[in-house]
Amino acid sequence: MAIVGTAIHTKIAESVVARIQELDLAGISDTNIQLRVFDEDLAKCMPGPPGVMVLAVGTEQINQREGENNSVHVAYPVAVIMAAACEEGLESVTEVDRNLKWREDIRKGLWHKAAELRAVGAPTEVFEIIWVPGQIFMPKTWAARNMWVGSMLFRVKTCEFI
Repeated sequence: MAIVGTAIHTKIAESVVARIQELDLAGISDTNIQLRVFDEDLAKCMPGPPGVMVLAVGTEQINQREGENNSVHVAYPVAVIMAAACEEGLESVTEVDRNLKWREDIRKGLWHKAAELRAVGAPTEVFEIIWVPGQIFMPKTWAARNMWVGSMLFRVKTCEFI
């Protein structure tokens, strides 16, 4: 996947997609792992299911550094939404385990892995990745669509000179 964005936040989100594709999540094809624009109707924006939707949404965090080399640390939020149709029902340990393994693999593949993210195209300014746990299971989505949906957020920190 070639990085096409020009904004730092877009480049980071595209790199998150590329990194997740490298993880070879069981049962999810690379084409179903995409950077998307959020729509409240999950069916319009989810590239699967099963699929992973990466979103550049949220609020940046900033920490200004003082001194001769004025720089700013910006933490860009990147949301990761995973979804799968409930084929066997929530009683199936196999299906639940697969979904939990996706979460685990994504967390382990990105958390504190700035070098790996830079290797797939993230800007050189990226120096740290923080994992913010999200909902493991969204009951309303399951009830409305018979779909398992889980989420997590990564704060990708950069050091930018101003």
